[in-house]
Amino acid sequence: AGDIRSSMLEELDFQKEAGNINEFRTFLEENGLKHQATAPLVYEEFTTKKVLTMERLNGVSLLDSESIAEITKDPEGTII
Repeated sequence: AGDIRSSMLEELDFQKEAGNINEFRTFLEENGLKHQATAPLVYEEFTTKKVLTMERLNGVSLLDSESIAEITKDPEGTII
């Protein structure tokens, strides 16, 4: 039970989540993938362990193949 609690508390640490988002943004940039996918910009100065503040993005989920098919000729290639 202790491991589950610890894992859940880690998931709720929004500063850690902000770090994960920033790491993903860096990955996308370093691999030339910024035109295929994005991650929101985190506003670090307004983010705490209990509050995650980031930019709002308009788009579609990478898991929503129907919506992706409406904006690209190659939805599978875009997702992969």
